[in-house]
Amino acid sequence: MHFVDRSEIKNPPIEKLKELNDSHKPNWISYNKARSEKKTPLPIKPSSGWLHDQIRTPLKTLFLKNCGYCGTHTDLGNDAEVDHHFPTSLDIKAEYIYNWENYIWSCPSCNGMKKHHYPLLNPCLILDMKHIYFHSADGRYLYYKNTPNEIITKYENTQRYSNLNLKTNPDFRKYIFRDTTENHLKGLKMYWELYEVEAKVHGEASTEAKNKLDAFNLKKENFMDLIRSGYHLMLIKYAFDVFCDNQEFNFPFTIKELIEESKYLNT
Repeated sequence: MHFVDRSEIKNPPIEKLKELNDSHKPNWISYNKARSEKKTPLPIKPSSGWLHDQIRTPLKTLFLKNCGYCGTHTDLGNDAEVDHHFPTSLDIKAEYIYNWENYIWSCPSCNGMKKHHYPLLNPCLILDMKHIYFHSADGRYLYYKNTPNEIITKYENTQRYSNLNLKTNPDFRKYIFRDTTENHLKGLKMYWELYEVEAKVHGEASTEAKNKLDAFNLKKENFMDLIRSGYHLMLIKYAFDVFCDNQEFNFPFTIKELIEESKYLNT
């Protein structure tokens, strides 16, 4: 679970959500009031306008088609859902039902487990996520010592009501992190450094330099295949940044540029 910066989406669907809010908010207030009072029969459930692609597509892009809670690859089809971080069932005044800031891209399993439970960690809230770290030894997300009790409560709820550290996710994340670092990034660094040596000694147009650049580009393509698989991309981004910091090394591209070049989000 990593911080997801909503400012990455330059044109969020605010106008569409305002239109939906203006049209359906009164109905949601009536519906939630009846639901809270346990009236039967309930009124007809109002529109789920957040299912519109005009809303789902930018949310999918923001979360790189990964569940905001567990990191599972979750695409636009039946395996992707828009989670209301503050649940609709608790939103008696319907203030957040059509609010962009309240939407989390979620897999059906996490969304189903979460239901009406609140509060959970919000991946788009830096005040939450700065207390959470990835433990590479076992693939779990944990909280730091001296984390405030409020955040610990959110963390425990997230563990209980999502797949954050459940199922095979920790083992798979441990593998993804190790494979990204040991196989892909170390290999890319080695071939780029060999290319730079050959280019300096023999010139960029030399056969020696071109051969090393071809080897680097092949390794880069293999890394983009990992990106195209779509699993735990937020973790791969994190592994990329940690590797560059630890090695004090800069690749000739950023991870954001590489994701764009892979065309992963175009499919």
